Amino acid sequence: AVFSGADAVMLSAETAAGSYPVHAVAMMDRIARRIEGYQWSEGTFRTDSPEPEGAIPLHTALARATAQLSRDLRVRAIVVFSASGATAEVVAGARPAAPVLAATTDQRTFRQMNLLWGVVPVLVDDPELDDPRGLARRLTRTLDLASPGEFVLAVAGVAGAATDQAPSITALRA
Repeated sequence: AVFSGADAVMLSAETAAGSYPVHAVAMMDRIARRIEGYQWSEGTFRTDSPEPEGAIPLHTALARATAQLSRDLRVRAIVVFSASGATAEVVAGARPAAPVLAATTDQRTFRQMNLLWGVVPVLVDDPELDDPRGLARRLTRTLDLASPGEFVLAVAGVAGAATDQAPSITALRA
């Protein structure tokens, strides 16, 4: 499951209800961390299925670009604005080098995004989305993820890139 890029793994049956559930969870955690560490060092995260000949889907390319920017710029956080959670899912799937703060105004989306790899969902009010750059700066500073002057990325509309919504990836200083 980890090699396949799963967002979460779980124990089942006797493993979860046996005599040593805490030890079982600790062992599963160690295994998952080692595999992800290996994938990270080798650059072999397998989060996408092999692409056919030709161009990859735009949302995949934008997610990969976000992950690469997170490494190249050594960003402290990625703030994703996501109404449905799809943009957060696509960006997290590319396994960026920084935590993903996923801002949404929808309570259900907020709860669902808790299951995504590397995503910290944040529930915001509609008026806060009027200034996405300011919101990105405020969130990263409030959560002590970035100090003034450090790079963060603000991402919007990546999963909606197949529609007429204009996707954006913005590098800014916290």
